[in-house]
Amino acid sequence: MADELAAMANTASGIIVLRVGDKTRDILGIPAEKLDIVEGWLRSICNDSIDPPLDCVIRELIVPDQQSDEKIILRIDVPRSLFVHKSPNGYFHRIGSSWREIKPDGLAR
Repeated sequence: MADELAAMANTASGIIVLRVGDKTRDILGIPAEKLDIVEGWLRSICNDSIDPPLDCVIRELIVPDQQSDEKIILRIDVPRSLFVHKSPNGYFHRIGSSWREIKPDGLAR
């Protein structure tokens, strides 16, 4: 997750939505009793695993699933940064729907 967040900030900006199926777009939701744990995990990644720390906006959204039951998902808005962010595995940027390592000449630019 740290690599993905840093790559978005290093490229442009982006949005990550947790607990929505990538391919199916099914709303899976986060159990209410786990919400604080997941938000804390995300804040910890942004503050402690990425250098310099990343200033993301984390929002809880209540949305209906396929059966019209209300589910909670998290939306993480990743702003474009003026800095190059390093995640635990290195420096990354987005190319299309994937992320790639920023090579030393790219960092120098």
